[in-house]
Amino acid sequence: MGFSRLKIGSQIRLLTPLFLLTASFWAIRIVLGEIDAPSWLLTIFSATVAIPLTVFLATLGIFARKEASYGAVLVSALFLVGAAQLLICGTILFSLLTGMHTIYTAPEFSPFEEPQHSLHLLSHLLAIPVGALFGFAMGSLVLWALRKMVP
Repeated sequence: MGFSRLKIGSQIRLLTPLFLLTASFWAIRIVLGEIDAPSWLLTIFSATVAIPLTVFLATLGIFARKEASYGAVLVSALFLVGAAQLLICGTILFSLLTGMHTIYTAPEFSPFEEPQHSLHLLSHLLAIPVGALFGFAMGSLVLWALRKMVP
């Protein structure tokens, strides 16, 4: 079965609802940004906030399939982090190309001022491997705890 012990197709099927959850957080955040919702609410509905939640849920799903492996957690974390960061990058790129500002280029949510939003874009691309490693560490800890608590 390979490194992750779950076939990639099976893993994608497991992760599909979690991709949709992340995309929902992303879309809700854009809408909330357009209606000038309070910043605390914008912080809750963030693709970045959705990442640890989805990695945790993916780890539970991997464990429930009784094919639990740390490789499956790593691949899941990479896919989930990558999907979330690419959604954010797409939005920043859209803003750069069209000149329309979105929540992802708003000064309070972007660490870079105009015209350096490309650095913001690059930082999210670099967040994929870093986030995947953090997600893997968190998911591995959860998987280890589940293995100890549930025989």
